[in-house]
Amino acid sequence: MAENLRKEKEIKDFEANKLKELWEQDIKNDLLQKEKKNELNKQVYMEIEEFNKKELDERKRKALEEKNRDRELIDTIIKREKNLDDIDRKEKERKKLEFSENKKYLDYILSKKKEASMIFDKIAQEEQDKQFLKVQANWIKEENERIELLKKVYKNREEAVRLKSILIYIFIYIFIKFI
Repeated sequence: MAENLRKEKEIKDFEANKLKELWEQDIKNDLLQKEKKNELNKQVYMEIEEFNKKELDERKRKALEEKNRDRELIDTIIKREKNLDDIDRKEKERKKLEFSENKKYLDYILSKKKEASMIFDKIAQEEQDKQFLKVQANWIKEENERIELLKKVYKNREEAVRLKSILIYIFIYIFIKFI
């Protein structure tokens, strides 16, 4: 029995050692699993962190791209507006110059028209003066002819009166002689 006891004790010791080994192995396995799980968690965490970083970088990149597109669009709009303003300014300058040239031409035409009008008025006045001088010359000529005619008429009357008075004297003389 002692041997049975010893065998039993050995079996118990063996079983206890085995159990202890199993427990230690279980503990080691648990620790390994925990380490693996921790390692796996760390790896997953790192992957998540890397993914999040990539996502953040992608968002930043997209935001930067969008910002750059917006800036390019704004720059394009500003450049187009500036070009349109330049075109408007040049058009206004061209129209001012054209207006100025047209005004100068109009002033030139008006001055030429005024000169022509003055020349026409001068010619018309000269012609009117010529006509007046002709009319006045005719009037003076007619007046002189009237005066000459009246002089002739008065002279003829005077002659007629003189002749009548001579005739009267002759009649009187003859009448007196016959009486």
